[in-house]
Amino acid sequence: FMGAVILFNIFMIMVETERRSYCEDPLAASCPANNADIWVPDLLCLIAYIIELMMRMYVYQCKFCRVPWNVFDFFVVALTLMGEVFGSHFKDAVIIRVIRITRLARMLRLLTIFQELYLMIAGMASTLRTIFWACIMLIAVLAVCALVAVEILKPVAAEIEENKGFGDCDRCGRAFE
Repeated sequence: FMGAVILFNIFMIMVETERRSYCEDPLAASCPANNADIWVPDLLCLIAYIIELMMRMYVYQCKFCRVPWNVFDFFVVALTLMGEVFGSHFKDAVIIRVIRITRLARMLRLLTIFQELYLMIAGMASTLRTIFWACIMLIAVLAVCALVAVEILKPVAAEIEENKGFGDCDRCGRAFE
């Protein structure tokens, strides 16, 4: 059941985002994203999340905090609830929308239920670690190449500048400064 609620919530957030993109002032009452057909289902999804969280707290009792997904869901629902309660006090509604989008992170929990999807996510996570370290290595290599280029090409650029080889380009001679 909660999987269907999460998917419905994702759909409603996409509809709201699409409607909000047409508004010049997203906070105005005339903006179609602020209609009741958007905020009522959104509020119902939040109520369903709160009820589910309270039921899990009742079932798990003291062991509730030992399950990482429960703690994650608690913080996501708490952030969303705070966003709804204090949303009227913030002029910048982008913060509130980002907090509401964190509810979509609950979908990750659904993906781990199925063995095949769990294996795909675990593979992507390990791949992201490899890509992260590859990016760090590329940055280091590019930094070294930039230092070498400045050391080697700066005298060449200065010589070309003296011989007026750059023509009308004023900044070409200063490229390696």
